[in-house]
Amino acid sequence: MDIDFGEIEYSGGDTGNISLGTNGVINYTSGFSGAGIGVAGQSTIRVAGRTGAPYVIYCSDAGAQVSDGNGEIIPIEAEFVTSSGARGNYGSGTACSTLSAGVGPFTGTPRTIYLGARLNVSSAISGGGIYSTSNGGGSPIDFVVVLQ
Repeated sequence: MDIDFGEIEYSGGDTGNISLGTNGVINYTSGFSGAGIGVAGQSTIRVAGRTGAPYVIYCSDAGAQVSDGNGEIIPIEAEFVTSSGARGNYGSGTACSTLSAGVGPFTGTPRTIYLGARLNVSSAISGGGIYSTSNGGGSPIDFVVVLQ
């Protein structure tokens, strides 16, 4: 699943975090700025052929990163929620750190997943840009659905 931080403005030498909530709101630490709105990931899970079968959703952001499409790559930490009513600023969801902690079980109707993430800028970036997991050099966040 892909996410888009939009254009990030940068004032030389800064490091810090840029957080995209599951609601699409972006918060910037000192030295970074932008429009404040990005595209949080969204996808619907449907378990075909197994009506009413319980399932658990797992997420991993191991190796996930965004790119500006010009060689600048930044690692990310991701989180998700499974209800539109639970969408919020970054930090309000379930961490996607490993595939060992799932959410659920769910049964019946399709479930929509909303994805947010935080960029961890640990060294100075070369300049502003449009950062997305879907740009060349970026990599998506992985989800696994396990039937119970």
